[in-house]
Amino acid sequence: MVAAPTSSLPESIGGERNWDYRYTWIRDTTYVIEALSMVGLKDEATKFLYGLMNMIHRDHKLRTIYPLDETREISEKILDYSGYMNSSPVRIGNEAVDQLQVDQYGSIINAIYHFELSGGIVTLQLWDFIVEILDTLKQIWKYPDSSIWEFRSEPRHYVYSKLMSWTAFHFAGLIGKKLSYSATYDEWSRIENEIRDDILKNGFNSEANSFVQSYGSTEIDASLLRLPLINFLNSDDPRVLGTIKAVETRLMNSSYLFKRYLEDDGLKGEDNGFLLLTFWYIEDLIKMGRVGEAKDILESILNMSNHLMLFSEEIDLKTGEMLGNFPQAISHLGVIRTITLLNNEFKKSGNAGILKYA
Repeated sequence: MVAAPTSSLPESIGGERNWDYRYTWIRDTTYVIEALSMVGLKDEATKFLYGLMNMIHRDHKLRTIYPLDETREISEKILDYSGYMNSSPVRIGNEAVDQLQVDQYGSIINAIYHFELSGGIVTLQLWDFIVEILDTLKQIWKYPDSSIWEFRSEPRHYVYSKLMSWTAFHFAGLIGKKLSYSATYDEWSRIENEIRDDILKNGFNSEANSFVQSYGSTEIDASLLRLPLINFLNSDDPRVLGTIKAVETRLMNSSYLFKRYLEDDGLKGEDNGFLLLTFWYIEDLIKMGRVGEAKDILESILNMSNHLMLFSEEIDLKTGEMLGNFPQAISHLGVIRTITLLNNEFKKSGNAGILKYA
């Protein structure tokens, strides 16, 4: 699966936020596994999961990006084209392939956890893969990285990457103990608690009552919308509520579209509304019991799709125009997840299947 079948469609008209998305991102693939598991497509989820595992074993390491064709070059080059609506540069390849993105290790374990919860079989081969992931992560979780937004600045200690590292050890322990598999559980538990203490000490701003983007920063980051969804803290914890409030106040507009962050990332052109974030926000509302509000927001976002009900990666915050590469896989995975979760809530209340997406 590719992130999108296009390259260099701009996230900001006339800017330079133009990337080649015709590759497989490990993080995106884990979202596919979760979504397929949620809708009961276990065979398909299994194939994606084992395909991911085989790619990593083939290279003897985890890379951020993989080509569909093993002979295809990923290193980034700039073409002498004007670009869509004079939005240059036009890029072929993606520099992010060489980045350390620690959060993707946790994303893999998170996907396997939800795969198992949905009835997927965690074989001994898959369990050995989990152990291998944690053997690497226990060394690198302390490293600064480029994290989910693939910042092209100096690596930092991003809170999102630390949270996903915590998730890896936490969920791996739950999986293994449930299945009575052997592992160094005491060591995993010690590291899990160490990461938790590190996040609470360095990643939370008590004056703002909010977690922050990175250690030592006062900036907020919309990736923290996943905080209620990974069981790091209870969804009604004041620190979680304070973080969600800060993201709403500083990064959300009146149409429930979110900027990823506010700080200057060194790129020309204004960042726009990143669609996946709205779907994470809808999941937060469901988790918090605000189901009616979640349904209304989802329906308003679905109305932003094109005539084929397809989405790009971003929406222009001023015009509502689609921006970025198209169609964007993770945007549609957000649609699948939120509709599934909402319909599950409606079924509990006796009002089954009132949301559909064709």
